[in-house]
Amino acid sequence: MNSLIRNNGIRSFNDSLISSVMQNWNEFLPSTHQGPSLNSVGRVPAVDIKETDAEYQVIADLPGISKENIEVSVKEDVLSLTVRSDDEKSEESEGRVIRQERYQGTFMRSFKLNDLVDDQNIQAVYKDGVLSISVPKKEPVQPRKIEVAIN
Repeated sequence: MNSLIRNNGIRSFNDSLISSVMQNWNEFLPSTHQGPSLNSVGRVPAVDIKETDAEYQVIADLPGISKENIEVSVKEDVLSLTVRSDDEKSEESEGRVIRQERYQGTFMRSFKLNDLVDDQNIQAVYKDGVLSISVPKKEPVQPRKIEVAIN
């Protein structure tokens, strides 16, 4: 998309150039974009949930997050994933920030577990920026026949 940037004599060449670059960048990357590891709802890790015959799999992309900043917990039938992103910010960095999309802070996802899962045997593995949580299913209860006694 071609557009004209009006120069009213007050703006410097650098400001005009930055505005032009940022306008093109904004067209390429809409303001609702939250980054590859965050969903469009807000600042939470995006996850995929898959089901097999034996388990549920929760897969979260968490690039650049260290293992020590990831917590997986289960409390009262709720599986929670808490991630802390605390990249070091340079307090004395050169230049000014024109656009900041990388989130710094803590975000969390929670999932209600049903009675069909074995929450005592949940396992989590973190490798190459991908967290895989395995939530095994309980063995199905087999129906049984109850004999009626005659008095």
